[in-house]
Amino acid sequence: MARPGDLASFFHELQYQLSAGMGIVQALSILESLPPPSLRRIIPKLREEVSRGIPLSSAMKKFPDVFSPLMVNLILAGEASGKLADACGNLGNLIERDMEMRRKLSVWTLYPKLLAVIALFLIFVFPHLIFWLLLGNKEAGMLALRSLGVAALFVALYFVIVKLIIPPRTLNKVLDVLKSSLPGISSLAGKFALARFLTTLAHLYMAGVPPAEALNLAAESSGSLVIAKKVQLVAPQTRQGEKLSLSLQRVGILPPSVMSMVIAGEEGGRLPEALELCSQRLEQEAIASSNRWIIAVSIGIYLLVALSIAYYVVSFYAGYYARMITQ
Repeated sequence: MARPGDLASFFHELQYQLSAGMGIVQALSILESLPPPSLRRIIPKLREEVSRGIPLSSAMKKFPDVFSPLMVNLILAGEASGKLADACGNLGNLIERDMEMRRKLSVWTLYPKLLAVIALFLIFVFPHLIFWLLLGNKEAGMLALRSLGVAALFVALYFVIVKLIIPPRTLNKVLDVLKSSLPGISSLAGKFALARFLTTLAHLYMAGVPPAEALNLAAESSGSLVIAKKVQLVAPQTRQGEKLSLSLQRVGILPPSVMSMVIAGEEGGRLPEALELCSQRLEQEAIASSNRWIIAVSIGIYLLVALSIAYYVVSFYAGYYARMITQ
């Protein structure tokens, strides 16, 4: 699979070449000379297909592991409207926006993850190391080394299973289930998924993609199975001419305040702008929620570690005085 950063660079560079007046075959030929690393084998094949008169969107369909249906449909809409360069630029911006959202989510959850790892070390390994180094207790030393070995084994299994065995799409589904079930993380991940959904929907709507198709594609790109399943229920009504705002209202995935902004935007003929504003609002709410969640988790971990250390200190001195008395 191509890296998102490489895809964003590819579409932006394609936009620049097309905006300069080059044809699509010539633009792909230039990109072929200096391709993004993960697209080195794909661009020549795209150029070959397009040079035979096949539209770029049709050529991209032949590589579903590289180009998602969202990308194909945005390029298809750009070809239909005669604004392929703009479609490439919008697609590059959309990929970069999605990368930024995912990066923020990873950064905000990194600190609690590190604290959890340190807490596990301090609770299950550190006391045994102390007993071993200070008191010469060999059994405690063996237990500490065994704990470190088990931890190293789990890390190795994680990288082997997650990175090499499990397909990325299956892994994303598993992670989505976990994120939607864990307290604290579920709310944070849900707001980010809604923000991605609304941003993608705005771009698809502006590109002229039919509303029902736009809803399905945006739901799929949100990374949330919950959103995708709910949107599938209203897609038939949207395909029959139901207003986009009414479909979103019946799905019930948006907070009332956000939903009112979408309705007002559609009635005022500024639906894409309203969707973007709603996305920004949900992202800001996610930032605020993440800060509160990180503080709460950090305090909980600190208290757990403090109680564990206090327990081991008391146990150490109790055993020490017991041996003094018996002697």
